[in-house]
Amino acid sequence: MNPDVLEGLRFQGYSPRTLLDVGPDAGAATQGLLQTFPDCVPTLIAPDQAAGLDDAFAGHRFDFVRIDAQGSALDILSGGQAVLRQADYILIQIPLADAARAEPVLAQLAAMGFRTAQVTDVQSQTFLFERAVRRPTQNYRYGPLHGHGPLMDYLRDQKAKNPDFSVIDVGAAANPWSGEVLNATFDMGDCAVAPLHFRGNFNDSRSWDEVLRHVAKHGRFSYAICSHTLEDLAYPAMALEMLPRIADAGYVCVPSRYLESLRPESPYRGFIHHRWVLDNVGPDLILAPKIPLVEFLTMEAEGEWGAQTDRFEFQMHWRGAIAFNPMNGDYLGPTRDAVIGMYGQFFNRP
Repeated sequence: MNPDVLEGLRFQGYSPRTLLDVGPDAGAATQGLLQTFPDCVPTLIAPDQAAGLDDAFAGHRFDFVRIDAQGSALDILSGGQAVLRQADYILIQIPLADAARAEPVLAQLAAMGFRTAQVTDVQSQTFLFERAVRRPTQNYRYGPLHGHGPLMDYLRDQKAKNPDFSVIDVGAAANPWSGEVLNATFDMGDCAVAPLHFRGNFNDSRSWDEVLRHVAKHGRFSYAICSHTLEDLAYPAMALEMLPRIADAGYVCVPSRYLESLRPESPYRGFIHHRWVLDNVGPDLILAPKIPLVEFLTMEAEGEWGAQTDRFEFQMHWRGAIAFNPMNGDYLGPTRDAVIGMYGQFFNRP
């Protein structure tokens, strides 16, 4: 699998949970996808075992499907329509030079609700098809603080391919590292790194009105960046709800719970002006308020975390929507021990 294609999907927020890999080299090909999406659970089968997918995997859902079986691709698609319709992407080899074999495969994919996303390998005639109706998705990983080089490479590439690919940075004024690719910025203060700037308070829904009016007239931005901003806000939920309204996909990053557990600038844990710690628990983005308890928690691996600088930033890519929850929902409790327990579980994880 082309690693650049997979990285592009990751930057768009894609996060497959399951993979069906059909082909003679299924195991080797799967490793490439798992390098990008390590939490994906693979199922590997040989082409001669794949003619009856609907019977073999009734009730199963595979998010990403790879089919390397030119001679039997149509039979596999026809015999697995119920299962394959659930996929987000199908990566498949199609012999375009042989129209008699290629056209029925293309027609079957279209009938199943898939459209061509891109050519991934011209030589092997491998194509990526995507569901015409995309599902919202988001993914997470840790990285070094301000390690945005790969994302910037992706955004430069997108803008070079398509001049209409537009980027807005929400909260760019303090550190406008994204200036090279920006079409617009939105911040509480002045910011002169993009042709268009919206000024307003992220915590106030009325401040988003000017951006929303622009989007209503010109369409949503292709991509939104929100870097080291949410942890400062009184109401980060406001921004998390608004970002998908102004952009199709985007990137959020904050100091990680590892860094917020240390004492990088004072005797106090984390950064004194930060109000929130963000991290995922499984598929869920969790917002944990920095209550006084954080100062007194026993951090079991605190000594080790200080050396893990490659985990100082929590990064999330999203597409279509952002699913998030405050810790324990709308309130903390119901008891002192319950709060201590949930904070301990949130911070003291590998």
